[in-house]
Amino acid sequence: MTELEKLLELLTRIIQIMRGQPHLLLDSKGQERRGGYFSVFSANDGVLILRTLIGEPSPPENEERYYTFSKEKGERLYMLLHIGHLGSYQSRDPEKNRWGGAIWARKFIFSFSGLPELADEALMLVLAIANQDIFLHEAREIAERSNNNVFEELYNLALQDSDLRTALLS
Repeated sequence: MTELEKLLELLTRIIQIMRGQPHLLLDSKGQERRGGYFSVFSANDGVLILRTLIGEPSPPENEERYYTFSKEKGERLYMLLHIGHLGSYQSRDPEKNRWGGAIWARKFIFSFSGLPELADEALMLVLAIANQDIFLHEAREIAERSNNNVFEELYNLALQDSDLRTALLS
């Protein structure tokens, strides 16, 4: 299994866990979000390695926006790594459609767009820990910078899954 295949398998499992907790997927209008676009960038040079659809974007008419935002978040974070940014939330600007959801993961930048903003980020943080790209204390630091109240809940839910627990605690 390639590293990208492993990432996609972990990501799919984490999203399945989130679907079992619909409150994590509700946007500000009370609508459940069920998917989006996942992007992986090299943290060394900012090159886009992968961008793929995960789940079912909702509402469907926003799919193109999620596709664009997933890439934009990662590119923006890459440009700001040199000043200490660890998550795209740190440069968030709703008036310019700049959102959180991308995180630094040592050799990668992981980005997701399509879920509620803090769920996008929490998903990427749990994925990065499970893939052994960052440590829990680093994920907590990134979550703290965005006041992300979804991360700890999602991390604890993921610990209850036997396969993810092994990956998270390795």
